[in-house]
Amino acid sequence: MPIHDLLPSLKLEIKAIDFMRTGNWWNWTNINSPFSRLYLITAGGASVNHHGRDYQLTCGKLHLIPCYCFWNCCCPDWFELYYLHFTSSLAGGLDLFTVQEYNYHFDASEKELRLFQRLLELNPGRAIATFNPHDPPSKRFPRDYLKTNPKKSPGELIESDGILRQLLAPFLATAHEYSDPAKKALKRFKDVFAYIDKNLDRPISLKKLGQVAQLSPTYFSDLFYAVMGTRPIEYINRKRIEKAQYLLCTEDDSIAEISQKVGFSYVPYFSHMFKKYVGSSPHAYRKGHLDYA
Repeated sequence: MPIHDLLPSLKLEIKAIDFMRTGNWWNWTNINSPFSRLYLITAGGASVNHHGRDYQLTCGKLHLIPCYCFWNCCCPDWFELYYLHFTSSLAGGLDLFTVQEYNYHFDASEKELRLFQRLLELNPGRAIATFNPHDPPSKRFPRDYLKTNPKKSPGELIESDGILRQLLAPFLATAHEYSDPAKKALKRFKDVFAYIDKNLDRPISLKKLGQVAQLSPTYFSDLFYAVMGTRPIEYINRKRIEKAQYLLCTEDDSIAEISQKVGFSYVPYFSHMFKKYVGSSPHAYRKGHLDYA
């Protein structure tokens, strides 16, 4: 994805931020979250695994875990870290860290430490509510947990946004670029992504997507697959399930209501598709969604 063409639409939202010390309870497997995470390790050690690689979280490391990827973590003893949960949405419902691969592990400098400290000063009281995975969402996610603090001045909001962009800049610099033909095709899909994002709650036909892209349905499907590595229907289903993950973590709607909101009129089929992509049923995901740093 030609990131530079989409960056003007980038919207960042801080969901949680704090400094904490963990123990050897920080051990989880097959995590799949709707929030991206940024860690700055200040002492001790732990490890994480995602995108087929193991990463050592040691003092002085800055590490990013993108949303909607499966990952595991392990802490044999303890470690201390600044943690940040955030979303990074682009035009068309895309996420900044799911449209391309990056280097996710860097040596932090004194600059990153100061930026994290200042960001925490600007966003007090946004620590994770509880680390118990069996607590209900209403307890783990207070109403204002996932909303921008309305008490902030415009200057504080702009400063927070600017600091977060600075912290993410080293990762963006490592984006793996697509070839020129792929870039041109992706530009052509920009309106397609936007259409899909706005219509996840209703049927989306291949014919309609072809019309949006100004291509025949068959050629559009083949070109989409060549560039994205997946068929349009597979992409649509994935986006529906990603939205469902977010709603299950942040809303009190029933499973049936969320199923309707993401375009599945038959709840058993929604549950089947959810388990296919996430590895658990919607009910189990809501009940056991791990709210940890």
